[in-house]
Amino acid sequence: MDIRHLRYFMAMVEGGSLSEASRRLHVAQPALSQRLADLEEELGVQLFVRGPGGIAVTEAGTELYARAAAIVKQMESARAAVREKAGHAQGPVAIGILKSVAPIVAAPLYLAIKRELPAVTPEIVVGYSDELRQRLRASQLDIAMQVHAAHEKYAPATVLYRERLCLIGPAPLVGDRAAPLKCWWNAAARYA
Repeated sequence: MDIRHLRYFMAMVEGGSLSEASRRLHVAQPALSQRLADLEEELGVQLFVRGPGGIAVTEAGTELYARAAAIVKQMESARAAVREKAGHAQGPVAIGILKSVAPIVAAPLYLAIKRELPAVTPEIVVGYSDELRQRLRASQLDIAMQVHAAHEKYAPATVLYRERLCLIGPAPLVGDRAAPLKCWWNAAARYA
């Protein structure tokens, strides 16, 4: 199994058929079929179920796809890191931005990256903290904003800002009758 096999396999999953993968990759369909057969033989599992409407990925295929996507992302990241060390920052960078600040931050960040690093292609992904954290762990994002409670321990990060969040309401709902106003400090942070 090599990176080319994984890229071919991912194109088959994403395209939903060998003919679509063949078109996307500019590789003859019989060659793709052979690569798929080689991969299935090497792994000892069936990766697709073939039918008249195309191909459907099996459970084993779904597992391989998730791992292949992470491997391909890591390879692209390694390539970009090496080029960056040589002074040539280029390629895609996926940035997760919190939904609450996206209207203010997304466009200026995108424009600043394009101005400072013209060979870098920023992809801005907007979401809630938990969604962005999951995508970061799955290697779908390179960097992401997060919200953390002041007492919470988290991975190495740079604090972007601190925000005072308050819970205001009737005493029976907020708890302490003497203090109907409760406040917590949260920090939005960026994973490096």
